[in-house]
Amino acid sequence: MNNIEHKTLLTLQNLDVFYKHQQILSKVNLSLKQGEILGIIGESGCGKSTLLKSIIGILDKQNATIQGKITYQDLDLLQIKSDNWSTIRGNKIGMIFQNAQDTLCPIRTIKDHFIETVQQHHKISKQEILQQTLILFDKLNLKNGQDILNSYPFELSGGMCQRVEIALSIILKPALLLADEPTSALDTISQSQVIKELLLINQLFNTSIIIVTHNINIVKKIAHNIAIIEQGHIIEYAPTSQIINSPKKSYTKKLLNSVLYLNRG
Repeated sequence: MNNIEHKTLLTLQNLDVFYKHQQILSKVNLSLKQGEILGIIGESGCGKSTLLKSIIGILDKQNATIQGKITYQDLDLLQIKSDNWSTIRGNKIGMIFQNAQDTLCPIRTIKDHFIETVQQHHKISKQEILQQTLILFDKLNLKNGQDILNSYPFELSGGMCQRVEIALSIILKPALLLADEPTSALDTISQSQVIKELLLINQLFNTSIIIVTHNINIVKKIAHNIAIIEQGHIIEYAPTSQIINSPKKSYTKKLLNSVLYLNRG
């Protein structure tokens, strides 16, 4: 993994999120440095995905209320107007969703996805976009790049779709990448490929990554630091080795023990 720079890229201060008057996140405080990979772990429904959606501004604003502060570089993200988010999403902050086959448009080729994504932010020819995409594919060890570009999402495996979505999320070289359970719908081999791809992105571009998952084994391999969420509260937040080897909270110990039990099985 890359060495972490001292420069802080993202800060969350006393973040509270309510959905229809139910509190989902409570007093969340986190910071992320340039080049850092942060793993956020918790059971389903604990608020992990809500945290990422809060950062990138895609919560249902009719039903959700956010309090506190989210600072990305010198931007207060909670004060960004809806019309201005288009300059931030993809360009400054990228996001990988849980199942790429659900998020990629099934009637558009992979080539169309890359062209549309880049042209939303830059005046650049289709030919140049495709050249840049093939170079990125090569860096990320995605073989047969031209065949991938000409394919529709349903013609690719779930693992390949997920790797393509990761490439799509990084084509504009955002400084921050949010990954929402990016391996949960994949088999073991595809999971390994996705983790290697995320590590490679961190190494090649010094991209900061926040990855949320319920799988401690995933973040053990990839994260510099880990935050444990239980029912919307961060109960432990420390370097990965400290969380793995010397957990303080009973909930963290339970998560670790469940992984050990499954591995023995």
